[in-house]
Amino acid sequence: MILHFLNLIDTHFALIIVYSTFTIPFSTWMMTSFFNAIPKELDESALVDGCNRIGAMLRVVIPIAMPGIAATGIYIFITAWNEFLYAAILSGTRVRTIPAALQNLIG
Repeated sequence: MILHFLNLIDTHFALIIVYSTFTIPFSTWMMTSFFNAIPKELDESALVDGCNRIGAMLRVVIPIAMPGIAATGIYIFITAWNEFLYAAILSGTRVRTIPAALQNLIG
C-alpha cells in the first residue's frame, strides 16, 4: 500500500526497497559476527602505529573482514535472485526480475 501511495509500483526502485527490507536485518547480524571475531588488539596496534580510526578501519579491519563481506554479498544476491513472491506482486509490464519473467513464459 505504501509503494502504491508513493507511485512506485512497477519500478526498479520498489524492488530494491522491498528486497533491502528483508535482507538487511540478517546481513547485519551476519556481519556483526564477522566484525566481532576480529581482535581489538589489531585495531589498537594500528592506532599506536599512527593511523586514525578511519585509517585503521580501512587498512586493517576491512581487509580482514573481506571474506565475511563477500559471503554476505553472495547471500544477498542469491536471496534476491531466488525470490519470486515480491517480484510477482510488485512487477508489472515494464519491470520484471528473471524468475517473474520466466513464469510468464510458461503456458
